[in-house]
Amino acid sequence: MKAELFETLTDIRCVMESENIDYEEICIRLIKCEGEDEVVKVLKDCFLWDDMNLWKSYGGVSNNWSTVNNQMGTAVGSLVELLVNSGDANLINKCRERGIDPTDWSECPRSIDQAVSDFFDISENKLYEMTGQQRSELAANTCGLVVTGSKNTPSFGVFDFGEGQMPESFDKTFLSLSQSNKQSIPFVQGKFNQGSTGVLSYCGKHGFKLIVSKRNPKLENGINSKWAFTFVRRVRPSEDRGTKNSEAFYLCPNDMMPSFEADGIPVIPGEYPNAYAKALTYGSYVKLFDFDIGPSLRAQAQLDLNYKLSALLPKPILPVRIFERRNGYRGHTYETTMSGLMVRLEDLEKLEGFPIGGQFITKLGNFSFKIYLLPEGTDKSKYSGDDGVIYTVNGQTHATLPRNFFRRKSVKLGYIANSLIVLLDCSSLSYESIEEMFQTSRDRIKKTEATKEVEQQLEQILSSSSLLKKLNNERRAEAIRQSVDDQDLTHSIFNKIIEISPALKEILVLGNKVRAPFAPSDSRETAPPELKKFPTFFLSSNPISKEQPKPCVIGSRSRFIFNTDAENDYLDRVSDPGKLTVSFVGLEELGLSHSITPNSGRWTFVLKIPESAVPIKLAEIQFKLDDISRTEPIIETVFVEIQPGVTTPNIPTKSPRLPLPQTPPEQPAINANLPELNEIYKSDWDRSGVNFDDRSGICLVENENGYDFFVNMDNKFLNVELKSASPADDLLLKTRFKVGLFCWRCLL
Repeated sequence: MKAELFETLTDIRCVMESENIDYEEICIRLIKCEGEDEVVKVLKDCFLWDDMNLWKSYGGVSNNWSTVNNQMGTAVGSLVELLVNSGDANLINKCRERGIDPTDWSECPRSIDQAVSDFFDISENKLYEMTGQQRSELAANTCGLVVTGSKNTPSFGVFDFGEGQMPESFDKTFLSLSQSNKQSIPFVQGKFNQGSTGVLSYCGKHGFKLIVSKRNPKLENGINSKWAFTFVRRVRPSEDRGTKNSEAFYLCPNDMMPSFEADGIPVIPGEYPNAYAKALTYGSYVKLFDFDIGPSLRAQAQLDLNYKLSALLPKPILPVRIFERRNGYRGHTYETTMSGLMVRLEDLEKLEGFPIGGQFITKLGNFSFKIYLLPEGTDKSKYSGDDGVIYTVNGQTHATLPRNFFRRKSVKLGYIANSLIVLLDCSSLSYESIEEMFQTSRDRIKKTEATKEVEQQLEQILSSSSLLKKLNNERRAEAIRQSVDDQDLTHSIFNKIIEISPALKEILVLGNKVRAPFAPSDSRETAPPELKKFPTFFLSSNPISKEQPKPCVIGSRSRFIFNTDAENDYLDRVSDPGKLTVSFVGLEELGLSHSITPNSGRWTFVLKIPESAVPIKLAEIQFKLDDISRTEPIIETVFVEIQPGVTTPNIPTKSPRLPLPQTPPEQPAINANLPELNEIYKSDWDRSGVNFDDRSGICLVENENGYDFFVNMDNKFLNVELKSASPADDLLLKTRFKVGLFCWRCLL
């Protein structure tokens, strides 16, 4: 189409309504654009840019930017929505190919795992047991993510072999907002129906997004649908137009999606750097232009972007093939397969006793968890980065807690904080509970009493694990052994400072002595039984009978220990997981919160009795352990007595402080009260749970007996001083640096 053929808007509209316009050419040109400037040129050449009568409001709502702008808080989080939609489209396509209505709950799969198993012959565990090559072959036939454009302003294209859409269905699917087009399908990940509009805020100045689709010819009674496409743009506020908010529009000349007949569209990559070598014959393609993915994720897509997407999709419906097709990179490969964080963690060398799987219940519903520990020295940025606890729904991350969660006083696992990853599965919650848990953006947790209880359960589970405590202690010992210190010079400087600082003298000299750096091992510990994939027993460590029920106090937690030979991940492993059912007889109305945590043959069951409970003389708790190896479950029953809470007498919160004697008693030697100031260098910044960088100074890591002090000896300001000082003064400067930081920290 030539621009000079048209002189008036009336002429343009006449042509747009005719059969003569070459929509295939326009679509292919848009597919191959690599930036906003190219897109604008194409749209202007085709007279599609200026006439807003050719565009319609996204979702049929003029004030749609409030919805668009209230979604994922990160660009990569919004990109995940496209991958989720592609996975859903693949499952729905397979369902329809078999002649099953995906909304018919009597015939269709009732879960994602069942759908994947039925339609792709992949059981829940087989995806994890596949080789990397097998997963890549599966991804090549389901979904791909292609990165093109420039290194600083990349474009992202997502193609899939899903059901595809006919031109007349675009406004009800791709372009809908807040409708319920997937709510009635039980086996999909994406049910929030925001049209993946969250990406628009990150698509350059104009919010450009191209959508192209063709219905699978095997569907709709063999009717061969045309290819259809539309283009989404953001129109910003304008005083001339009298608008105060941005608005999203989509191209829809003459109230119809542009469509054309073609065998395929060139969106599947060939060899690097060819991004448009092969044809997609049906399915969907979405492209984002000048996508602001962020500086940390602009590097080669098969590296950091792959790791981040894996963390945001710990368990994708199907693997996704990622193609790097930007010019100027060098490497032995330019593509990879994203299979999710769980697959990557399962592929790691297993540490003894890990992963630990368990479950707990709060007023919101049932949760299951899986605790992983990265091997010492593993780069956490290649897994979950600074996210320690990951809340998931149907395999997609909905919120996270930072690794500082493991450093809380209620947890005290600071030395393994950089290695711990907890996946908390919220998929069993009701829709109402999910609304109570997460913000509408689906990347943050609400701050309520109900969500606080979930965090408290996690704190209790982690802090009570003897295995985690043991490993935390071992890494603490190693961190301190690796530090270098000249205690004689340190103590000498301390003594001089204390003489002129009454405040420090009170803290260090009159304070308690430093406790032993390592807790003694428990000589009473016994060797765990030989753990098995399928347990043969599950018994209370102490018989709790009707005659001698266990007292449980209202408003407190009660702990039960069970002995078993089940493996730690028995309840939440990938292959043939077991199931634990806890039934309460006589306590059903209390809304009890409880958790179960496996630990090398000794499982801890914690029951919280709410303040609203009333005393009950005798109640029964029944535990059923079942799996595919058994014809009958293992059953163990305990009995409890709910007792009233103990009232605490009123005690003054503060005792009157006695004046210090005029002549203080003889003080112990300063050496008895000084902590070890452990030196940490750059090579160990990320190993000891300290999270140092070149500006960090001192870090306190809490342990069971107090605190350990670590000083950053590769601090940039210290290094500047050392460069200008004589080598003979190095030790003195370093010691003054350590002591000065410690004294400053004590006086805070």
